[in-house]
Amino acid sequence: MMRSLRSRLLAGMIGGMLVLLLVFDIIIYTAISRGLYKQFDESLLTTAQMLSATIEHEDFAIELEFDARMTEFQKTSRSAYFQFWDHTGRVLLRSPSLVTDELAKLENSPDAPIFEEIQLSGGRMVRAVGLQFKPRTENEGEGGNGQEEQKEPAEREEHEGNSRLTGTSELQAITLVVARDSSELQAQLLFLRWLLLIASMVIIILSFLVASFVVARGLNPLNFLAAKIATIKEDNLGDRIDVGALPKEIAPIKQRLNELLVRLESSFSRERRFTADVAHELRTPLAGVRTTLEVTLTRDRNADEYRGALGDCLEITKTMQAIVDNLLALARLDAQLITFHHERIQLGALLDSCWRPFADRGSERNIVFENHLSADLTCDSDPEILTMVFSNVLANAVEYTNEQGQIRVTARADDKSLEIIFTNTGCRLTDAEAGQVFDRFWRGDSSRTETGIHCGLGLSLVRMVIEALGGRTLVEIQEDSIFVLRLNLPLLGKN
Repeated sequence: MMRSLRSRLLAGMIGGMLVLLLVFDIIIYTAISRGLYKQFDESLLTTAQMLSATIEHEDFAIELEFDARMTEFQKTSRSAYFQFWDHTGRVLLRSPSLVTDELAKLENSPDAPIFEEIQLSGGRMVRAVGLQFKPRTENEGEGGNGQEEQKEPAEREEHEGNSRLTGTSELQAITLVVARDSSELQAQLLFLRWLLLIASMVIIILSFLVASFVVARGLNPLNFLAAKIATIKEDNLGDRIDVGALPKEIAPIKQRLNELLVRLESSFSRERRFTADVAHELRTPLAGVRTTLEVTLTRDRNADEYRGALGDCLEITKTMQAIVDNLLALARLDAQLITFHHERIQLGALLDSCWRPFADRGSERNIVFENHLSADLTCDSDPEILTMVFSNVLANAVEYTNEQGQIRVTARADDKSLEIIFTNTGCRLTDAEAGQVFDRFWRGDSSRTETGIHCGLGLSLVRMVIEALGGRTLVEIQEDSIFVLRLNLPLLGKN
């Protein structure tokens, strides 16, 4: 089901805002969390480096010069911890704050520290840094400038917090892990997540309200346009849509609708004119039949008179049938209900057969008919349809050609199309009128009263048939009052 334009616009705007906010929140959270972790890890690493700097290797023993200021490792609150291992994995020293807990030994290269999350007993999470180093020797502790005085072993033993780690016979790498409770860091990150979530929800709500107002204002021109369209009825198609200044995106719609109204008005006018013309064209022969019958019935007549009256009625009936047949053919073409059966047609022979019904009429008016279509000229088309086309063109030509005039048919062909050219003399149409010959019920001589198949439907039917076959028609008036009708047909075939 198609949603409304308003809901689609709102969904698109809010959806886009959600995506942007999600990307923004991820970027902000990632940047801040990395900054906090970096600060936390730098503090851990500084503490670990300071602890590693207090380790000395002297007389086959390891000493830790524990600074009294490092009270955080002695608190029972268990906020900070450390633990030393020798190269064999033996624990050398643990901070008092660990009590019974053990830190995990983090394996790292001597060149880079390693940071990990460690879980202690009770599920407490701490962040730890692992550092591998070699303790400094007694000579390294003297310094390079000779100004630092070396302490005697007895003095170092008396120093508060000193520890002596024995059993190390040679200088080996020591692993140190320093950990600190990260609950405060996690609390800050949790607060940041909630802050971003709440801020995003508030922004989405405000964006929805603003977007609803903006979309409603933006769709107002469409509402005005719809209201104007609703006022246009079938009896006032002459009205045009004018709702003032419109956004440039909607202005083309107004223009196209006005163009559609022009076409509809023209179409309705043609339909009304067509209906009136049909009524007029059928009324005339019906009046002729009625008049003939009424006159015949006014008194008793002999058989020849009755036979003559019936013959007149039959001719008028044939005329009416021709009109109805042409109207039916036009209707079927309009509805695209006619199917074509293509076969190879010899055009010269077909044209001769189409001329035979009009030969007597042509002889009466001393009209010369010339068929210049060669015997080998063929094309692929529907023979019945082409017969109807040729018959209508010849019927129109024999009716409007002047006395002792000429009807001439020629053709020009190439590899893709065939053009059949009908010319007849005695044309009295102007160039402007020539463009109307395909209009239904239009006749060049409006003073003509006879109907017949020449009621103005023949050339309309010809054009529609040729276009249905994929061709085109063209009319022109040449010098010496010569009427030229060109039928361009595709699908040429040659023997």
